[in-house]
Amino acid sequence: MSGAGATSLVAIAGCTSTDNEGTNGEGDHGDHGDGDEESEDGFTPIDRSIEGLSDVQETEEIYLEDGDTYTLNAEVVRHDPGVGNEIAMYAYNGQLPGPTLRVPQGSEIDIEFVNELPYETTVHWHGLRLDVENDGVPDMTQDPIKPGDTFEYTLKFPDEGAFWYHPHLREDLQQNLGLRGAIIVEGPREEGREWPREEILFLSDLKIADDDVYPFWEEATNHAMMGRFGNHMLTNGVSEWVTEADPGERIRLHLLNVANARPFQVTAEGAEHMELIGLDGGFLPEPTTLSEVLLSPSERATVDIVMPEAGDVRLVHTSPHGENELGLVESTDADVVDTLNVPMEPHERAEEDLSEAIARSDEPVDITWELDIDMDHELHEMMGMGDMDHDDMDGMDHGEGPPPIEWEDDMEDMNEMSTNELVTHIIRDQETGGENMEINPSFEHGRFARIKIVNLPDSEHPMQHPIHLHGVHFLVDTIDGEPNPHPSWKDTVHVSAGSEVVITVPMSNPGTWLAHCHISEHLEADMKAAFTVEEP
Repeated sequence: MSGAGATSLVAIAGCTSTDNEGTNGEGDHGDHGDGDEESEDGFTPIDRSIEGLSDVQETEEIYLEDGDTYTLNAEVVRHDPGVGNEIAMYAYNGQLPGPTLRVPQGSEIDIEFVNELPYETTVHWHGLRLDVENDGVPDMTQDPIKPGDTFEYTLKFPDEGAFWYHPHLREDLQQNLGLRGAIIVEGPREEGREWPREEILFLSDLKIADDDVYPFWEEATNHAMMGRFGNHMLTNGVSEWVTEADPGERIRLHLLNVANARPFQVTAEGAEHMELIGLDGGFLPEPTTLSEVLLSPSERATVDIVMPEAGDVRLVHTSPHGENELGLVESTDADVVDTLNVPMEPHERAEEDLSEAIARSDEPVDITWELDIDMDHELHEMMGMGDMDHDDMDGMDHGEGPPPIEWEDDMEDMNEMSTNELVTHIIRDQETGGENMEINPSFEHGRFARIKIVNLPDSEHPMQHPIHLHGVHFLVDTIDGEPNPHPSWKDTVHVSAGSEVVITVPMSNPGTWLAHCHISEHLEADMKAAFTVEEP
């Protein structure tokens, strides 16, 4: 059961170049090849031919009810993301971003997935508390789906909020080239109450060189040290996203960071004000007025912006490197709207739902995970061979401590040559010394577990890590010992370099689940662990 709705989808995938020198998209990286050539590093570039591919389609909104079945496929399409020519991209149902699935809270639907890619894949339903066999983790909850094969997922939606779906196999390639879509789970709404118009904004970037993406390898993942930072910002797959709104109108933005590595810090310049309504899959008990919102890869935020009485609103990514326009909300000539220009009411269900987790904030920590990195001796030798320029090496000087956030790829040459064969990113159990998939603590069903995550400041390359837990949601209690100012259910937490966070996790969903860094290249470089919720 499907239909086109009034909510528009904005994939922040535009082609605004970043300001940092050395990533301007005018590459001297050589030809990309057609998949049959071998690079000078001995790796085979993936096929980038666009011959015979269909054009990308606009995103549709699909309204589903309890018991419905929907067919979803993954395929290769041709699309110009703002580079001036069409390139090969990946899409769900030919759409970039993929179809927006709107479902009522408490419903259950089936997805018939068809893999029309030339590669194995799976689909992960990010943030959903579903049954573990439907989680989409290759070689853990299911076998990889081979080209031409199908797989049936059964999805449950116990929580309202903004979620998304994406591949969980070679995320660095498949997600970066377009495989992502939104899931909006709608809770009960009061009759007669007016709700803001919604826009869904996917924030991402692409690394462009020689009129196409910088090469991906068949056999290995490059950019493994820092992740692949793009030099072209994107909003829903386009370079210039524009919409209109009436003066004084309230608009609800669902912001989703689907970049491989880049954090986005979003402001709404010119807005009367911006209110934070929710984070990841949860709502805040009280809306909070703020000037900017920081999102690491896979984090989401729901914000309301109110248009001024006159003038436009610019959505802007800001960082110490400068700013990049992500989108424009143009003001119409209509009369000023005042019915929505009032603060949103408290979200009573969120406050009640969070209360028990908040009450556990003084309990002792159960386990501590350290975030670290190990670089192969071969990479150290490569770093010392004179190929690195001085600016690159300056980026490694942590004499004053590491910067909390790396906003750009400041060590581009070394990052490009680092692969998941030379770099291992590490989650380490502080008590046992176990690393990555050696870790699998077991928790009694119904227990509230307390986990501390420490991002070591003295690793070989300290940087931020967004840590995502599958199958559960959690409350971020403290950040560097200070109470979290925005309590909300989350599934991903940003941990700055040298920082530590404590989360409280209700262990309510039985199964063995994955926890991992959501920088795509870090996941490919083994930065993942497991945890088990016992049967009740």
